[in-house]
Amino acid sequence: MGLTLEHKISDLFWVMLTVLVFCTIVLEVVYHLTSMELNHSLVVKARCDRDNPEVPSLYSLFRGADYQEREIYDLIGIEFTGHPNMKRLFMWEGFEGHPLRRDYL
Repeated sequence: MGLTLEHKISDLFWVMLTVLVFCTIVLEVVYHLTSMELNHSLVVKARCDRDNPEVPSLYSLFRGADYQEREIYDLIGIEFTGHPNMKRLFMWEGFEGHPLRRDYL
């Protein structure tokens, strides 16, 4: 069974999202997409500047990325453009900064 345009990514894949920090200048978002049904896996990487951390959202392709993208926005500060509900998930709205960044303290 091959992957065709009729398949939806959300029906076939589950996503694991991680963030890597390179030196002090670059942040990298890594999506690990895995399909048990098709026995396929895909890794998508996007690097962004630490001063203006912004990458496109996968929410329109995969609704399961909603929670993961909001978590990364809240704790690390990477904005996902195109995400319909980009607000804090764990910290309160008035909280200053992002607690998992090295420059937070």
